[in-house]
Amino acid sequence: MKTSTAILLFTRREKDEIRSKSLHPTPKVIRYFQNRTRNLISKTNLPVFEKVDMEPTQGPIEVRFFLAIKEVFDQGFENVIVVGNDCPQLKSADLILANELLLSRDLVIGPDSHGGAYLIGISKKIFHKDWLVNLPWHTNRFCEVLSSVSENAAHLEPLSDINRPEDFVEVLKTKIRRSILLPLLHLLGQIFLPAVWSFSCKPRLLVANLPLRAPPSH
Repeated sequence: MKTSTAILLFTRREKDEIRSKSLHPTPKVIRYFQNRTRNLISKTNLPVFEKVDMEPTQGPIEVRFFLAIKEVFDQGFENVIVVGNDCPQLKSADLILANELLLSRDLVIGPDSHGGAYLIGISKKIFHKDWLVNLPWHTNRFCEVLSSVSENAAHLEPLSDINRPEDFVEVLKTKIRRSILLPLLHLLGQIFLPAVWSFSCKPRLLVANLPLRAPPSH
């Protein structure tokens, strides 16, 4: 059965991802996040497009984001769900719910803890360059302004992206599945151990004895 919705995984090259985040993740950490995101996307059974952002060859981020979404709409889809790869709490169920909401909503937003968004679902009916490129990108007002674009918008549960050491500490404070937490501690703990130690001494013991595990299956 042909679906009217596609998922767009919007990612950066490894070197750009490392440069953009203040926690300076290693390539190994970046690949973990990418593979985990690809894995959970695959469980939705929706068509998937992956766009590697080649900044700044196509102009500012808002233009590159617009062009990436437009490419998917040009394939004949009516809805596009855009996600990145730096939200460890994201689940395939969130993507499935976003797809269901887009059957009756023009816009679906997954807000992050800093006023941004870890997921954006857009209907072709409201997709337009003018409003998209004029959003307050890289500010804590992004989600707020995006929500005002449509009166028919829906919001998913707020989740945390990981861009800074303190973001990782915030994720540790939330309810997160063991299958995600353990490999995450193993991979990320070595990057910013001082931030983790200041939060709790327990992660240190866990990381020290934790074997490397493959990305979770869901």
